[in-house]
Amino acid sequence: MNIIIFGKQGCGKGTQAAKLAQKFGIPAVSVGNRLRELVASGSELGLKLKSYMDKGELVPFEINVAIVKELIDTHPQGMILDGFPRNKEQAAWLAKEWQVDVVIELEISDEEAIRRILERAAIEHRSDDTPEVIQKRLDIYHHETEPLKHLLSAKKIIIIDGSGSIEAVFEQICKKL
Repeated sequence: MNIIIFGKQGCGKGTQAAKLAQKFGIPAVSVGNRLRELVASGSELGLKLKSYMDKGELVPFEINVAIVKELIDTHPQGMILDGFPRNKEQAAWLAKEWQVDVVIELEISDEEAIRRILERAAIEHRSDDTPEVIQKRLDIYHHETEPLKHLLSAKKIIIIDGSGSIEAVFEQICKKL
């Protein structure tokens, strides 16, 4: 099964993807985590990626699709994809490369997203979780990513209120699946 978990930063995509992966035995993969792994490697590509991420900018199309193509090829039996697509160009590419069975959208307010991201920043010390970068990423989400939910061709779209507890949100997802 091919699932996209969709929503603004801080909505719980990674947390819910991990819980779904454990329950259903489908690998959860995060494009953002893969990008952070590349940054941590200290490679030339990692340093280039860091410059985009620290400013809250989207990573260039060619880099993102290369990473997602590798993930698709690595998981031919299906996966839960977190953090992709982020714009129309990526969505069009994905529609040609991968059959999406389900899109799970987690909805939260911007205020809740900011609160959660700042809380995460205090724990994980991520360089891309500053108030300025958070606001820029939310602006990009509203202008480029949010409209994609109507363009993603999936067999099923599930919209979930992501503002509850981790367990309550997970229960909602499982019921609707």
